[in-house]
Amino acid sequence: MSDFYTEKKVKARKQHKCELCTDLIEKGEIYLKSVSVWEGDFNSYKRHLKCAKILDSYLSDIGYGEYSLDDFGDWLNEKYCRACKNYEDRDCNHDKEPINCGMFESKGK
Repeated sequence: MSDFYTEKKVKARKQHKCELCTDLIEKGEIYLKSVSVWEGDFNSYKRHLKCAKILDSYLSDIGYGEYSLDDFGDWLNEKYCRACKNYEDRDCNHDKEPINCGMFESKGK
């Protein structure tokens, strides 16, 4: 269990990398910053608002707040990718970074 957790929306003063999709959060962009202490270890995460919203959906589905990036990726693939009309398209990057798929654009706004 977390000893401390806080999150807030902030405006980027420089580029950051999103923890979930690994794309850049550009300077001036609003993003979600999470800070926590977990079993004595300090952690700071930065996420696009779109990515944070998808993560919230995942956490709601699994029923608790702890997650691994591998499990999150598997959930994305099972819940969304396999239902996507482009799933068999080899140009689509479902198998590598499904959160970067265009199908999530409307879900994250």
